[in-house]
Amino acid sequence: GLKYERFIKKKYSVGAYVDWYYKGRQLFGSEEYTGFKCTPTFRYFFIHHRAMGFYAQASAIVGYFDFSKLNYEYDTQRSTTDEISITYNFWSGGAHVAIGGYFADKEGKNACLDVSIGLQIFTEQYPSEKEANNKTYTHNSGWWYLGGPGSIFEFKLSLCGIF
Repeated sequence: GLKYERFIKKKYSVGAYVDWYYKGRQLFGSEEYTGFKCTPTFRYFFIHHRAMGFYAQASAIVGYFDFSKLNYEYDTQRSTTDEISITYNFWSGGAHVAIGGYFADKEGKNACLDVSIGLQIFTEQYPSEKEANNKTYTHNSGWWYLGGPGSIFEFKLSLCGIF
């Protein structure tokens, strides 16, 4: 992803993250997707020096995802499951709050490390059930919220260049 940030006052900044997902895959499965998330941000700095800063952040989120393989399962009550895959795309929106800090070189002129941890609400917009072959197949969206683009807990580690 890419990040842009601009200070509007000594303790306030605005910016945006843009994250791309190219050939994304769920952590423990075979679903495949591409997409992006755009996250405009507002930061309030508790401490702000040239070489470091600690902040609280509030953000909006908008994203688009195109699943080339979205899996649904039908539990046969035996040791096997019946599975179907579909293609599906959607737009989604949400919100994010975080706390973090950045640490730059001595003069704060060349590079920095930005670390934040936060909570986000960014829901998937695909159907939870799919009808096919006279059966109701269900989708397990747990991976979306635990390790996918909609993770409830989000940790960001960014290497930054200062221009």
